[in-house]
Amino acid sequence: MQTPRALFILGMHRSGTSALSGAIASAGVYFGDDLLEAEAGVNDKGFWEHRELVRLNEALLAHAELKWFTPVAADALSAVCEAPELAGPLFDQARSFARKLLSGQSLVAIKDPRLCLLAPFWQKVFALEGADCCAIHLLRHPAEVQASLLRRDGIKPDHANALWLEHAACAQLFCTTLPAAMSAVGSYDQLMRSPGTTTEHFLQTCGLSVSPEPTQIKEWIQSNLRHHKAGSQQLASILGERTEALFNAILRSPAPDLYQPDRWSPCEETISLLRQLAEQYEDYNRTVRELQSSRAQLDQLGEAHEQALAILANRDTQIAELWQQHEALGQLHTHAQNVVEQRDQALEELVQRCTSLDAEVEQLNILRQRLEELESRLPVRIYKKLFLRKKS
Repeated sequence: MQTPRALFILGMHRSGTSALSGAIASAGVYFGDDLLEAEAGVNDKGFWEHRELVRLNEALLAHAELKWFTPVAADALSAVCEAPELAGPLFDQARSFARKLLSGQSLVAIKDPRLCLLAPFWQKVFALEGADCCAIHLLRHPAEVQASLLRRDGIKPDHANALWLEHAACAQLFCTTLPAAMSAVGSYDQLMRSPGTTTEHFLQTCGLSVSPEPTQIKEWIQSNLRHHKAGSQQLASILGERTEALFNAILRSPAPDLYQPDRWSPCEETISLLRQLAEQYEDYNRTVRELQSSRAQLDQLGEAHEQALAILANRDTQIAELWQQHEALGQLHTHAQNVVEQRDQALEELVQRCTSLDAEVEQLNILRQRLEELESRLPVRIYKKLFLRKKS
């Protein structure tokens, strides 16, 4: 029975490994079913990264108190790369992932830029599950990677070059540990110029008897999705010269010389240089972590600020409604005042009328009293005569 193969797609972040993975998938190579979704403006066609693989790699970095953008991270990962079981539960989860991915497959592939630093860990994991490993290392000019990282993540040139140096050196050193017929190295420029030929060359160099589907390659590798091109631009930052030198050193030799031990002394020199800078980068990493913590606090404050603004907007709405009610009450109050004034005026007129009537009543009472006095003075006979005369 043929031993299953696990193909590692290696390459620094923003190096075109997603495009290469799409082309390789067109050859029938299995990347798994639960892949990260495409992201417009970042990877329009898709990442070809398995969610569980990315989760485990992030967890392995976090286990060493690292992030994907931490410079000089390889030494902190060396222990789990040499002895994967030191990762504890993550080791068991990694084996489970590899076992499921390999189930029923003779050839699988995994792709994640973090593999540049964690390839030895995963090689041992897949070996325990009965699979041999092969690798393709794709390099993109570091100036283009710089520009892409600056655009996507705001990472500055010095930081980007340090990341590129470590990822490229570690990936290439891993490739030299594999048999010559089980690894390949090439450039993003080659892939963009001749997608089908380059992809097929990579697969054949790794000893894989599969070929990409030409019509599907055009779907995954498109020149209009290339947003940055180095051209004649110079690499920025103090590490620019060293980065350019390593890029040329990895790509300059023809295939027969790729696996000579002295061929990769630039990679070892790069790792040595990065170790010398480790203390400086530790200070940098500490600053990055502090900035991340501050950013998280700022994000929380931003959310609290947005909530406060929402509350204020709601209060403003309530105040506006209350003001409308106040104006309506004011109008009712004015109307009520007018009615009261009208009633007061009518009441005053009634009081004056009553006063006038009281005066008339008083006059009538006076007249009545006088009449009664006159009646009392007249003889009854005269009164009756007068009365009867008036009656007739």
